[in-house]
Amino acid sequence: MDRSRILSSLINYSSILIIIIFFILPVAILFFLNPDSFQLVWEARTPYILFVWFFGLEIALAYRRFKSRVVFEKRILAAIIAMTIPTIYVVATSFWGLNNVVSELGKSIGVPYLIFGKWFIDVSWPISLEYLVFASSFTLTVVLVYGFYGLKGFLAAIFFIWSTAIFFILNTFAPYGIVGALQVFVPLTTRSAARILELLGFRTLVGEISDWRGPGVLLTVMGGNLSFSAAVYWPSAGIQSLVIYSGMILLFIKDTSYSLLRKILYVVVGAMGTFATNIFRIVTIFVVGLKIGNVEASIFHDNYGELFFISWIIVYLVLIVYGSSIVNRTRKVLKKH
Repeated sequence: MDRSRILSSLINYSSILIIIIFFILPVAILFFLNPDSFQLVWEARTPYILFVWFFGLEIALAYRRFKSRVVFEKRILAAIIAMTIPTIYVVATSFWGLNNVVSELGKSIGVPYLIFGKWFIDVSWPISLEYLVFASSFTLTVVLVYGFYGLKGFLAAIFFIWSTAIFFILNTFAPYGIVGALQVFVPLTTRSAARILELLGFRTLVGEISDWRGPGVLLTVMGGNLSFSAAVYWPSAGIQSLVIYSGMILLFIKDTSYSLLRKILYVVVGAMGTFATNIFRIVTIFVVGLKIGNVEASIFHDNYGELFFISWIIVYLVLIVYGSSIVNRTRKVLKKH
């Protein structure tokens, strides 16, 4: 076998591993430098873990097709450069002072930190831009390595990372209820949560509010002599969860051999589950706020609330992909006993 064939064979077998390493490396650096940022989901870095999971699941489902689709021998240098962009960006912002440039850029293009607080320029904007860098780099890399087949093959991972980046950017420049159109699910979600809280024995008050943060829904929960109130805006109403879920489920079932009726059933059941999961998350936050306190409710909201959706979508997609196999194996085990 000549050198060119040996090189081509090595590239075919190692391309996926190389991509994984190049995208896990910057995430590992970020985790080492700031592990606390991986305890949060909204405007933080836990979504990177879910992105890697989607990436790995797509590889597992179509490994042989990816292995035979490598086309980047002639543009290997461009692919390597694209892969290294996230690592260079992370190192530059962490050690080389690029974070100051990022901050000034945010101020110059209108991040509303003077209105809503420095968090939006110090945290929200840098994280949002970081996700845009990662999303752009990953998309470019798979195109360079696999051609446009890479867009189709990794569509779920690409959709997830871009959706996350876009929602974070929206929250950076138009937080709370500033974009009224994004509030469409807020009243329904909040009132549904209120009904469940009432079934649990609490008293509730639901009312619309409108102030400098835009329109929102105020929910007050009362139990005994205690009460807890919070305004609900689109980031907490499940808009992001429903959009990301819709993309994920459609991408995962589009090439399957399932009947149209079964596909529709999967989409509808998953959407209902996503909506119910978000309501349960809101109910839990208000119960924590009422029973324990405002600080604990805030911690739960920031650290653990979004994990409800992540857990749900992972379990649901695993059931779709491996559900039949799990049922068949369970039947065999029960028959043996």
